[in-house]
Amino acid sequence: MWKIEREVELKWQQATIKNDLIFTWLFFENKKLTLRLLQIILPELNIKKVGDTQRENNQKKNKIYRGVRFDVLAEDEKGRTYDIEMQVANNDDLGKRISYYQGKLSAKSLNEGKKFFEKRDTYVIFICDFDFLV
Repeated sequence: MWKIEREVELKWQQATIKNDLIFTWLFFENKKLTLRLLQIILPELNIKKVGDTQRENNQKKNKIYRGVRFDVLAEDEKGRTYDIEMQVANNDDLGKRISYYQGKLSAKSLNEGKKFFEKRDTYVIFICDFDFLV
């Protein structure tokens, strides 16, 4: 039993921000860090404040269509929504995955009875541990 506990402890000590648990906890718990990350990635948006954040938000609504689990969801002072994902595995389908996540997130940005011009902006950000463009 001690050997297993020691192995788990060693893995935890070697874990980095690429670990899903650490990544989601870090950005969920620290709004200032989330704000700074968004400001670095999207400086043109002049984001001043991050309001509500959610971690591991599961969007499985029915039994037929595939759901998604957003790592970290954040909303800024203008109502724009950001999905921030850590991606360490390159499964050659990331482009389609990004598109799917964007669709799911976008579907939540317009309430029933509203006009399309009232749709809030949404952004899906994948931080990759590999070169996605190669």
